[in-house]
Amino acid sequence: MSNETVFTLQVVGPAEQALQDTHRWRGHTLGGTCLNCGDEADLDPARLCPGQRPKIALGTAGLDAMLGGGLPASCAKGATESSSICLLRGGPGSGKSVLGAQIAAAAAEQLMVDVAYACIEALPTELAAQRCGLGRPTEELLRPPFQRQVARRERGTRLFAGMLEGEMGSDFGRNRAEFLPSLRAFLDVVMGVGGSPRVLVVDALSDGYGLGASAPWDLAEAVQRCAHGDGLILILAEETVDERPSPWPSFSDVVIELGLVATAEGFERCMTVTKNGTPIVGEAHRFTIETGRGVLLAGRSAEFFAGP
Repeated sequence: MSNETVFTLQVVGPAEQALQDTHRWRGHTLGGTCLNCGDEADLDPARLCPGQRPKIALGTAGLDAMLGGGLPASCAKGATESSSICLLRGGPGSGKSVLGAQIAAAAAEQLMVDVAYACIEALPTELAAQRCGLGRPTEELLRPPFQRQVARRERGTRLFAGMLEGEMGSDFGRNRAEFLPSLRAFLDVVMGVGGSPRVLVVDALSDGYGLGASAPWDLAEAVQRCAHGDGLILILAEETVDERPSPWPSFSDVVIELGLVATAEGFERCMTVTKNGTPIVGEAHRFTIETGRGVLLAGRSAEFFAGP
C-alpha cells in the first residue's frame, strides 16, 4: 500500500487465538470505552492504547467482535480525518446492498456525518424500497434532486442516494478514467446541499460496468488513495460471478465475502471475513436478514460472539 499511516497494525496469531482475543477485548470503538485502559474512545491517536488503531463499529455484534471492535481506521500523512475501506463481495442477491447500507449507517451515526450512496447498478428507488422493507425508522433516505438540508439531527442517519454516471453513463468500462472524478463530483453535490458525506458507498463494482474483477489495479489503488487522502469511510460492494482474481481486495482493510450454501431445507446465507489479508476464521458463518434489524449472525456464531 502506497500511503503510510500513523497507526500500527495489530498482528494476530492463529485464528482460534484471535477469536478468543476479540471475544475478550472490543478495542477502541467510537461511542464506548477501551477495555484495555478504560479511556474514552475517540479518533485521537494520542488517546489510543499503544499499537492499536481506532475502530468504527459495524452495527453487527458478531462482526464487530471478529474485527476486535469494528473497522480499523487509520490517518494517512497529510490527511485530517481517519479512513477505512470495507469491501463486500458476493453474487446477485447475496446481501451486499443490505449489509453495505447497514455498515454505512452505523458508521455515519457514530461519526455524526452523512452517507453518500453512489448507485451504479441498483437504482436509488430500489434502495429506498429495500430500506423501507427492512423497517429502518432512524434512517432518512434522500434522492435527487436533493433539496438544501438543515443541520444534521443528533440521532438518525441521512443517506443521499444517487446514480453515479460519467459522460457515457454508468458504463465505466469504456472510459474508466471517469470513475474517480464521478465519485468526487457526487460527493461535491451532496456537500453542495449541506450534507457531510464522510461515509461513501459504491454499489456495485461489476464487470458489466467495467469495474469488477476486470478493473485495472491502478484504478483500485487510486480509489484507495482518494479514500485515505480525503478521510473517507469507504464501503465497496463488488459483484462476483466466478473465482477470477480481483484487484479490490488488495486495497481494502476488511473484506467480507457473502454467499449461499445449500442445505436440506434449501439455502442459507453465509459470510467469511478477512482483515488486512488474513482470514479471521477459517469457516463461513451463517447470517440472516431480518426486518427492523438487518444482518444478524446466526446459530453458533452468534452465541460465541455475543460476549459475556
